[in-house]
Amino acid sequence: MSRRSLRAAIDNKCRDCIYDQHSPGTWREQVAGCPVVDCPLWPYRPAATAGPLANPPRNPARVPPGWRSAAIGCLKIGPVSDRSRRTHTSG
Repeated sequence: MSRRSLRAAIDNKCRDCIYDQHSPGTWREQVAGCPVVDCPLWPYRPAATAGPLANPPRNPARVPPGWRSAAIGCLKIGPVSDRSRRTHTSG
C-alpha cells in the first residue's frame, strides 16, 4: 500500500469532483473557480499557478458577490458542460 500526501489527496478529490475536459480551462482553473463553498475542502482546493484564478478566495465569508451562483467555468474562464453543472447543483 502506498502512502499519498494530504495535498495529493485533496488535489485528486477536487479534480475528480469538478474537472470536465470538455470545458475551458485547466483542471486547476476549474477547481479554483469552484462555487461549492460549503465543501469542507473548498478552502484548501488547488489553484492555478497563473492567470485570473491564480489567487482564488479561501474564506467562504469573503467570496465576491455572485460567486456561489456562478456556474463553474463562468466565473472567468467560460461556460461549463451539463455534466459539471449537474455535479454541483444536485443535493
